[in-house]
Amino acid sequence: MDSHIDPLLGEVNLNIENQVPEVTVSTTNPEEASQHRTIKICDFIKKLGLTPKEFFQNLLDSSKEEIASRRQFWGTPTGWDSTANLILSIKKRAIESDRKANTQRWSDFILRQVSLIQQHPKIDWNSY
Repeated sequence: MDSHIDPLLGEVNLNIENQVPEVTVSTTNPEEASQHRTIKICDFIKKLGLTPKEFFQNLLDSSKEEIASRRQFWGTPTGWDSTANLILSIKKRAIESDRKANTQRWSDFILRQVSLIQQHPKIDWNSY
């Protein structure tokens, strides 16, 4: 098994790192095909030692150009609708396990964001 030492990851199994998850889909149903590809990607992320949240956090917060370029339309008019849908999906997942308590947590979170905007209307919120 080939491996090398990555300065950030440590020892990396090249067979896993360079392997592209198989995406052969035996359905013509677009939703089923998308779910199948998502499972394959999650399996691959797990092989790399990341959780889905860690992956998304890295994707969203990284300033590395190779990563940042993959989210270049998220805050633009072209990408805003799908970004808003993603935020609503996160809300749905965040509140589902304990609807009453987590709905309150979500509301508190949103109200804190609104309060920050109201307190500092001249801040360039694109820098956060």
